Amino acid sequence: MTSIDSEKIRGDYQRLFDRTGSLYYETTIKESEANRILHPRDETFGVRTLESFFDSDIIRIIGSLFSAMSKTKSPEIIKQTQEITLIIIDLLISVQKTNYEISNIPSLHVTNLEEEESLLIEWLFVNYRIGFNIRSEAKDSTWYLIATGSSANSGQFGSLSEIDKKALLAKLVSIILSNS
Repeated sequence: MTSIDSEKIRGDYQRLFDRTGSLYYETTIKESEANRILHPRDETFGVRTLESFFDSDIIRIIGSLFSAMSKTKSPEIIKQTQEITLIIIDLLISVQKTNYEISNIPSLHVTNLEEEESLLIEWLFVNYRIGFNIRSEAKDSTWYLIATGSSANSGQFGSLSEIDKKALLAKLVSIILSNS
């Protein structure tokens, strides 16, 4: 396994996000192992595939976020989704460094709720569901953790504004990985 420099990857992607204030995405369907390759577009860098940054498991897990951002019209929703995406990437790389088999981690599901001006991001595990409702007004964006199965009827939720999102996601992922 090759060494992964998460800070360099995060920095490269953050520069792509920040270069023009927004990042345009083009989805290209190809017959390949992943079946879908997402190409971030930037005037300076040209087209760079996600595969040049991440392994296939990370692309599988986060790919729907990039596809959803390409269809979202709200700059505020895109900004918030980019922040969550970068945090998830950091967490996945950290988990991968511990030799945890991330191929068992499910893909994120994203629903663009245009009429409500929001993006619903859900991560569905066997016994848990993590969700983020990203709204065009950042103060209205929320997160939730719902336990299912034997732990049913328990959950947590809160606002995403004025919270350390990295600490929140680390806590949520830790709960799920230790109980799955």
